[in-house]
Amino acid sequence: MKKFVLVLLAVLLTSCTAHRQGGGVVQGADTGAIKVLDVDYDKAVEIAWDVAEDRFLDVESWGRGDGIKTKQRDMIMGAAVSIIKPVLVQSKADPSNYGIIFDITCRPYGPDFSMAPGYMGTEFLEALEEYVAFNNIPQKTFSAYRRMPNKGTVATMPASYPRTIEGFKEFLDSRPANRFEGIWTDDQSRYVMGLVHDKEDIRYPYKAYVLTSEEVEWRPGDVKIQFNKLEKDEACTSTYSRRKKDSQGVLWRVGKSEMLALNLGRRNGLALMKMYPDKDAGEVTVYTGTCWLLDDKGHAMTCAHVVDGAKQIQVYTTPTTFTSARVLLVDEGLDLAVLKIDAVPSHLKPLPVKLTGMAPQGEDVFVVGYPIASIIGTQLKMTEGIISSTRGYEETASQYQVSAMVNSGNSGGPLFDSCGRVIGVVNAKITRENVEGIAYSVKSNYIGLMLDQLGIPRPDQVPAHPMTGKELFKKYSSSIFYVEVETR
Repeated sequence: MKKFVLVLLAVLLTSCTAHRQGGGVVQGADTGAIKVLDVDYDKAVEIAWDVAEDRFLDVESWGRGDGIKTKQRDMIMGAAVSIIKPVLVQSKADPSNYGIIFDITCRPYGPDFSMAPGYMGTEFLEALEEYVAFNNIPQKTFSAYRRMPNKGTVATMPASYPRTIEGFKEFLDSRPANRFEGIWTDDQSRYVMGLVHDKEDIRYPYKAYVLTSEEVEWRPGDVKIQFNKLEKDEACTSTYSRRKKDSQGVLWRVGKSEMLALNLGRRNGLALMKMYPDKDAGEVTVYTGTCWLLDDKGHAMTCAHVVDGAKQIQVYTTPTTFTSARVLLVDEGLDLAVLKIDAVPSHLKPLPVKLTGMAPQGEDVFVVGYPIASIIGTQLKMTEGIISSTRGYEETASQYQVSAMVNSGNSGGPLFDSCGRVIGVVNAKITRENVEGIAYSVKSNYIGLMLDQLGIPRPDQVPAHPMTGKELFKKYSSSIFYVEVETR
């Protein structure tokens, strides 16, 4: 394993700004032997925080969280501010050895500013030397070095693995198919990666390495992610290397052709999508959606595109119980379909549907369904919003535009008004870059026309009584079903 080292260098003072670099006890110039600390980048950041908080009163995070900003007021030396930041360096004598130095920039500030702000750097390095000795931080000799642009190093795939997209496609086509092997990209299109199964690595048998990258730090062959396992609809752990090549543990929710990082937070969220191959020859493709109960005879409503090309439809009436369904009527223009479910438990009640009138703009609405179930699971989800417009995509009169959050898998689900009545069938969203909160729903008025064609009695209309989202969900959630549709 490549080792990282923490290095101490010399001091440089220029005018009223001081630049210092260090990390241990000075043993010589940058071209001679010096004592170094054997720690990694994250440990260096931790050490810097411990030392700074012990020596200075005012300490805060700086930059992207790996730098530290400190302030100090000294009655004799004056007021100064310092920025302390780790930097990765490489040994010139042994290029396989990497280490960390600290860049310390000191400047005067305030009315009682210091004429020699470098005293803060001296204090930090003195405190660092004491910290190293007290905590028995391992040290070793390190020779001359060169500064590196990254925060860490990553493994590189053997030369036998292709470094181009076309070469990787040929590589995949020449070996037995594996469910997850393929060409993957991230949701920001910064990296195109080849994902391979390495049977020799017991700990991380799946590796995603760079084929192309928009980040200059990354080269073809660099390993971006190492997964401990990959199983559909299961969570897995990984070692993920960030843009500057410092690594962290990431938990993923795995679908068949998509993966979602679960612990990076909203700001740094990450999803991966499979680009190639689209599917194996003869493979059954499964699409998912939502349907809901129209009456006590097993008739249900969904979207036409949910059941398009269906060879088999399975409706889950409970999380663990499913039954077959068939299509009775499709209206592709409206994107609606009526299903007949083979076996529906008798205690389930149909949803109330508003078949006349139009919901006003600004009406509070609720969307209930099963979005991206392969990633976030098959528990029923609810979101809320308003009727943004009484016309849909390109001013379509048969649709509402709604602000509620909608994703793949919500299609076919009910759109409820604030009185708990179905006023629409969710069927689409805008997916363009930088566009959020625009989804569409087919107006419920058209459901009655389809029922008339089938000779199915229209559901009874119910009085309008305001309901909270909590009340609505409790009353009707058991009659909203997860749908799996198999096509070839």
